Amino acid sequence: YGDTVSGGEFVDGSLKSVRTLNMAETALYADNFILATGNFINHGLVASPSGVSEPLFGLDIMPFAESGFTGSDFFGRQPYMKCGVATDPDFRVALNGNMINNFYAAGSILGGCDTLKEESGAGVEYISAIAVAKKILEKKGGLK
Repeated sequence: YGDTVSGGEFVDGSLKSVRTLNMAETALYADNFILATGNFINHGLVASPSGVSEPLFGLDIMPFAESGFTGSDFFGRQPYMKCGVATDPDFRVALNGNMINNFYAAGSILGGCDTLKEESGAGVEYISAIAVAKKILEKKGGLK
């Protein structure tokens, strides 16, 4: 397997670098970063009695509109499954209410979709990844 990101450094509204478990002393820098850790099944999101959180960076979570955290039917839709990281229309993630300029989310980590019940995981992953790549290329002036 590869390595696992263990955290990052945020400066002036941007993610400047990340660190990994295997290279803890070495910061890895990039112009842009993409979070594609998945949702609860992949541990990209964590649910507890107090709510839902994104454990790696502490990103903001998109609230769900339905009342209650769970539904009464164990096998039915569960409101918390629609939780995910908060993003703007360009898929940039939010931290403490502020959009991070160069940090995007793609896949089932996104809020608003219940990929398990909707059986839409692959579609959400592919389409959001393409959309994020397009946004980054447009920002870099490589796609018009």
